[in-house]
Amino acid sequence: MLAGIRTLELRKVYTSPPPVAAAVGGFSFRAPKTRNKPPKPAEAGKPQITALDGISLEIQPGEIFCLLGPNGAGKSTAVGILTTRVRPTSGQAFLGEHDVWKQQVAVNA
Repeated sequence: MLAGIRTLELRKVYTSPPPVAAAVGGFSFRAPKTRNKPPKPAEAGKPQITALDGISLEIQPGEIFCLLGPNGAGKSTAVGILTTRVRPTSGQAFLGEHDVWKQQVAVNA
């Protein structure tokens, strides 16, 4: 039987901080400030943040599951990868028989 959701050694490493709006709850009621300078590329000396470190799971169709963990454990990142909002650094994710990153249209249908 084919898995409903399957991940193989899924890994995500961030090399830049999250957007400013994410630090304040994600809501902004005023116009964003414009900058004249382009954003800086990630510098070699900057620390990397590992959000997911090799998660593998298999959830059968119709199975009810819960993704638990402390703050910063990577729960939102894992769901973001499965919904094509976040690109994984390495590993694979499947929804049914569809590879999440190779078949994004089919996954989002």
